[in-house]
Amino acid sequence: MRPLHRWAMAAATLAIGLAQALALAAPPAPPRQPASGPGGRDYSHARVVMSRGGVADREYWIFEPADPAPVQAPVVVFLHGWGAMLPDPYGAWIEHLVRKGNIVVFPRYQATLTTPPRSMTDHAVAAVRQALGQLSSGRHVRPDTRRFAVVGHSLGGVLAANLAVRARYGQLPLPKAVMVVEPGDPPETAIWFARKQPSIMEDYAGIDPGTLLLVVAGDADRTVGERTARTVFTLAQVAAGNKNYVIVHSDRHGRPALVADHYAPAALVPQDAPEAPEITVVPAWMQSVALRLLGLVTGRVDVTRSVGPPDALDYFGFWKLLDALLDAAFYGRCRAVALGDTPEQRFMGTWSDGVPVRPLEVYVTLPPAALPGAPSRAHAGAPEQAGAP
Repeated sequence: MRPLHRWAMAAATLAIGLAQALALAAPPAPPRQPASGPGGRDYSHARVVMSRGGVADREYWIFEPADPAPVQAPVVVFLHGWGAMLPDPYGAWIEHLVRKGNIVVFPRYQATLTTPPRSMTDHAVAAVRQALGQLSSGRHVRPDTRRFAVVGHSLGGVLAANLAVRARYGQLPLPKAVMVVEPGDPPETAIWFARKQPSIMEDYAGIDPGTLLLVVAGDADRTVGERTARTVFTLAQVAAGNKNYVIVHSDRHGRPALVADHYAPAALVPQDAPEAPEITVVPAWMQSVALRLLGLVTGRVDVTRSVGPPDALDYFGFWKLLDALLDAAFYGRCRAVALGDTPEQRFMGTWSDGVPVRPLEVYVTLPPAALPGAPSRAHAGAPEQAGAP
């Protein structure tokens, strides 16, 4: 063998060994979106169509499935958090819901940060009623109000529970499913300007007992903690088999880490995604500036880190839970994924090295340590998964 060839073979062997060593040294990657099922990418529709109506604090956006456009579709009301007055921060989740076959109504219940919190439930009700009227005009996918659901994040989580109460008394269609995600009643938040506001929680004993209800908290949520979440869960007089309290856990086993903080449910539509550009209401640079301003106002410098493309906490956590809850409420399927503290419900996927992501923690009945008013587990120093730094 020629010396040059021997050197080439040695270099190739060294390169292969180095590549293998680097692969072994690289941290595990988080799970990708599953191919099918709740949270999966088995979409029935290729495109999302957006329209807009109302004004000021009764403005709303409507997102409808297209390609193909159904004649009729269920309706999911999506309620944003305090100050997140455009759909963009939740764009990926909205896109997912719509391409799965749902109409999403996104009411803007506050025109500015000075909108009085006590007026927000009325604003949201009015905006949803107007949106349903627009959908019923004959120029849109017809809303199936027999399949009606509400989901909300942060302050929107409290409003989601409020809307369920209002529906019981005829102001809206009765929701068959309600998902309250990291709810924050203004006085209970860590945001200084919100804490000066009065409570907006209503009498949750008024929620229909047949409603399927999930109340979801994040273990690293230091903006609202768990106090409001536990209160909503405890006061909602929903049949015991129809409601669960769920804690999404952080997991730093690999990179990027999965952090269940207050911004975990927010996920932007990736800039290179061709499927749903209609959900991006403002340009990417404006989103970046707005997120940095939000970080300065709230004192949370990690907002821009947390609000990015969707990750495993979305696919196997927030998105999976809501998809399954809708399926259970609307079609009588996937109930074991939505409710009951089952392995299917708790499963959060696996890291690329085969290690399971830390599972969801699910309660059918809150234990004494988790009564309203107890400190958040995030503040109590809940242990991370083995292997985390």
